[in-house]
Amino acid sequence: MPEGTTELTQWEIIDQQISRLQPVVGAFLAQAGIGTVFTFLEPSFDREKSRVVMDPAGHYDVILQYFELPQGDLGRARQAWFEKVMNVLEQGIGVYEARRARALREKFNPLAWLAGILRFPVIVLGRAGLLDTEEGPSMVLRGYFWLVRVLFLMILTLLAARLGLSIPWQRIAELTH
Repeated sequence: MPEGTTELTQWEIIDQQISRLQPVVGAFLAQAGIGTVFTFLEPSFDREKSRVVMDPAGHYDVILQYFELPQGDLGRARQAWFEKVMNVLEQGIGVYEARRARALREKFNPLAWLAGILRFPVIVLGRAGLLDTEEGPSMVLRGYFWLVRVLFLMILTLLAARLGLSIPWQRIAELTH
């Protein structure tokens, strides 16, 4: 907190910081596949069953609608929603930690480097809008895939020659005709 902040303005600053982070946290949780929308249940009396039942009263996103969450009797609802928010945030932290560990392993894996190099042109084509058309993959993308196939075949051929393996070109020509 900035110096000279009173207790009253302290809560305003905290709310302001939460408001700034809500869209960012919501987007990251959605990207991680963590659900943030919950149904609020409130008690009502069912005359047919002659007892109190819990009826759905609305759906709330515990991250994006944090300041709009329903308030219940004696703070029990507030505590339940707070626990839901904390649970969702803990799930997000767990996904982040797992992804961080995976990224560290991939940093030292040459196959991950190769996959990144091969994927890079596809990412660039996607950003340029040249990736897909209504008919399917674009001509540029299909051309790139053919180039990758030819390069892979050339690498395998050179590797076989380097290992001293002879390639039976005559036999291959006979099978293809």
